[in-house]
Amino acid sequence: MKNQLLRKISLWNRARLDKRRSAEISYPQWIKAHDTLTPATIKALADQVSKASFKPLITLILDVQAFVQPKGLRDTIQSVREQIYPHWELLIHHTGTANNVDLQELAGQDDRLTLINIPAGSSWIDGVNASVYNKAPGSFILRINPDGLLRKHALAMLVKAMAANAQGRVFYWDEDSIDGRGQRHAPLFKPKWNAHLLQAKNYLGQLCAIETQLWQQAGGLKANFSHAAMYDLLLRCTERLSDQAIVHIPFILYHAHSRHDADAQALQAGHQAVQAHLKRMGILATVTLEDGINRVDYDAPSMPPHVSIIIPSRDRPELLKKCVTTVLNVTTYAHFELLFIDNGTTNEEALQLIQEFARNPRFKLLVDKSPFNYSSLNNQGAAIATGDLLCMLNNDVEITDPRWLDKLVAVCVQDNVGVVGARLLLPSGQIQHAGVVLGIGGVAGHPFSYKRGNAPTYMNRAKIMHELSAVTGACLMTSKDVFERVGGLDEKLQVAFNDVDFCLRVRQLGKKVIYAPQVELIHHESASRGKDDTVEKKTRFATEIKYMQKKWPTWLNNDPAYNPNLTLKSDGFSLADPPRVNMLTELAHAG
Repeated sequence: MKNQLLRKISLWNRARLDKRRSAEISYPQWIKAHDTLTPATIKALADQVSKASFKPLITLILDVQAFVQPKGLRDTIQSVREQIYPHWELLIHHTGTANNVDLQELAGQDDRLTLINIPAGSSWIDGVNASVYNKAPGSFILRINPDGLLRKHALAMLVKAMAANAQGRVFYWDEDSIDGRGQRHAPLFKPKWNAHLLQAKNYLGQLCAIETQLWQQAGGLKANFSHAAMYDLLLRCTERLSDQAIVHIPFILYHAHSRHDADAQALQAGHQAVQAHLKRMGILATVTLEDGINRVDYDAPSMPPHVSIIIPSRDRPELLKKCVTTVLNVTTYAHFELLFIDNGTTNEEALQLIQEFARNPRFKLLVDKSPFNYSSLNNQGAAIATGDLLCMLNNDVEITDPRWLDKLVAVCVQDNVGVVGARLLLPSGQIQHAGVVLGIGGVAGHPFSYKRGNAPTYMNRAKIMHELSAVTGACLMTSKDVFERVGGLDEKLQVAFNDVDFCLRVRQLGKKVIYAPQVELIHHESASRGKDDTVEKKTRFATEIKYMQKKWPTWLNNDPAYNPNLTLKSDGFSLADPPRVNMLTELAHAG
């Protein structure tokens, strides 16, 4: 009976989401409305480029193999020649044959094209490195694939971003794919710089602009990573930089003729590159290649910190028993205490359970019978906590992974990490929490809600450990030091968004918020206190929304872990109509 009910709920939620998605704008419609260059726009941008004082030379490197498709190669070269920004050079590396393509003829059409013959016995990596170190290239380098297309305004937008971000040393942008008929599809809208996401996969893409001096300092391309040489180079470059030196340009500037999943050799080479990266960084971890993703599992700290698990609760014996019993009996991590904050329990069965749990030396009881205020209850728990780390845990969460606490601790103790959140599934197996996106629903929302736990998601993000702006407080770990430095939870936010607000204040300290899907638990969401369906609850919720919108206006409109071309409606990760950063408007005001 219970399974039938869960299935009905699952089908209802899917139907609700499908109805929302059916009203969303299609990609061809989005292109027409928001991403089509008109002749007038092109002319205006060309005028702005000609008047600009900042005109760096950009070097593009193209590797031509014998098996290259003639049309694809010609189209790639033509896309470079048609750039509105004229100050570039294209170095074409070749082995003497290019599948019936007359490279001499192509090079003769533009003096900015230079042919470089790769000697017999040398690899394409040797050729690229020779050019980077010996051919006096421009201030930035882009290595372009022989079947990719730069959009006309790509280099102009790159130079504009360079002028606006003087610290920038690596630049990357959004992209899509294009088929043989010239139809664009499969847009890939990327977040701002996200180091953990890059460890999982090369989300920056093959075509990035890397400062020439940085490329040289990092040691160039390495032959032992040939199938993932650019991925390896990006890891070696970015690990040297501050976050501000890696700049995302939120516009589609590149079309890939084919964006296939990496082959086995490339995946294995990328896996080895991430292992080498972590070793250089002095990070002790195991890297496992799973479904094309590098899963990083940090080693346990040599001195395991003491953890205080804080669980506010009232009544609901069926939830109380499942939550506390699994915490005490399933958890293998030895160094923890459970701080149980009783918010006025009156149910006899629940009171009996609390008495039984109190016999366990780990279980500590604090009673507060005041009106429910999630922030206040957790702050009281933190005040008496003896742990170095705090884990806020809802009383409707069920522990299903014995090593859940080990895994949270291993992430939380990493340098510059301020908050760690878990992946939470509903009892039906659907996703309840795979991170938080700011701005959805006016303040924040959960993407991928009600998707099957093993379903594919945008960029596989539900399965990837990466940085976010916020995670849910239903299972959230932080250090007591960080908790106290930001002043704990904001007690003006009694129920909603106190976790989001806390995460943003931690972000302001310069600390990272990490979503760790390797920690997977069951969440009986809001089962303990019910839904916000009374007039009082709706009024309180509306007040908390206004409070957050006033306190965090910039963050809620521009989540760095999201993308301004993606919607804040529905459940996220579909096209924004209109985008929050409009390319056509940006070009009209380009300087």
